[in-house]
Amino acid sequence: MLSRSGRWGSPPSTSVKPRRHFRFSASLQSSTPSGEPDLRARELSRPCQQLDVRVKLGTLYLAARRFDQASAEATYVLQREPRNLEALLVLAGATQTPDEIDAMTRRLEEARASLGHATKLYLALGALYLRRQNLAPAERTFREALSKDPKSVEAHMALGDFYMMKQDVAQAEREYQAGADLAPMDSMARMKLVDFYYRVAQKSEDAKRILTEISAKAPDFLLARRRLAEITFAQARYDE
Repeated sequence: MLSRSGRWGSPPSTSVKPRRHFRFSASLQSSTPSGEPDLRARELSRPCQQLDVRVKLGTLYLAARRFDQASAEATYVLQREPRNLEALLVLAGATQTPDEIDAMTRRLEEARASLGHATKLYLALGALYLRRQNLAPAERTFREALSKDPKSVEAHMALGDFYMMKQDVAQAEREYQAGADLAPMDSMARMKLVDFYYRVAQKSEDAKRILTEISAKAPDFLLARRRLAEITFAQARYDE
């Protein structure tokens, strides 16, 4: 879980009765140079029968890019609860090969009959289409998500990614901006807009403006303050 300080911290603890006969302990730390969370989890001492815990563990593995473990946890849950949306999302995120992506795409298309009300399902399905560079169904699916939830930050950001793949930078900017405007001040959506301005659009002053606003309105969000310092330092070195 990303904390307000911009650090990866321990996820909320799951309280269980001792007689459930399992132990679960995991934390995320921002210790890797790439910024990916580092998962440190104790192995389950016995097979855990609580499916929500297995989904959470799969989510942690997915965040740590340990795709095989994430897939195993999601599969365990789906074998017992085939319509578990969160497990489907973990499994979708853990797919790697083209064949896996295609199979998962078909599975999510089939799931729309029973889970079609869930915006997250459309976002996951659109992301799979995008990974295979199937642009037309990706756009259609993302727009379906947006029609179901016009205030979905994730749908706007996904459309931004879609337009980036099409190399339509202007439209991508509009979608990223729309998503950032709907997001909390201390959100990764706003940070993504910052990186777009700085790295893609070459608008460093816009990036600094947004970071300055975030730092003023959400002073505990240290990730923004650190990014502002990095950009300012990089500009100073370039000017030299």
